[in-house]
Amino acid sequence: MSEYALPCIICGTPLRNALRGDVDNQPLDGVCCLTHGNYGSTVFDSFNGEFLEFNICDPCLVGAGAEGRVWIARERRPVTTEGILIGNERVPYLPVPWREGMAPDRDILDLDSDELDNPPSTIHLTIPIEMVKQMLTEE
Repeated sequence: MSEYALPCIICGTPLRNALRGDVDNQPLDGVCCLTHGNYGSTVFDSFNGEFLEFNICDPCLVGAGAEGRVWIARERRPVTTEGILIGNERVPYLPVPWREGMAPDRDILDLDSDELDNPPSTIHLTIPIEMVKQMLTEE
């Protein structure tokens, strides 16, 4: 534990931890990144659960985004019914260029209460259907 997080991997700027106490790497004015590597890398492709951790300071991230070198995608979208978050749905991987100030993707799947009896197979529910129905009847 240190007052400092890892420095920026691009410019080397020292980054302080945003939180005090039992924190190892929570950069203030930066982003902590993790990678398990990938097929194709000749230097890192973990098969044993190891990962690399590095930080990018906000100015380097914003600059790389402005140059089209950072992309954003999502793996899943929230699933709700009558305003209650009940799970998530896997969505296709469709990366797009990221830039500072981009509006977040607010797409959600909102199920009608009658759709709870036979939800789509693409959905992972985090709350049992019986509990959701009980919550809806209590409102």
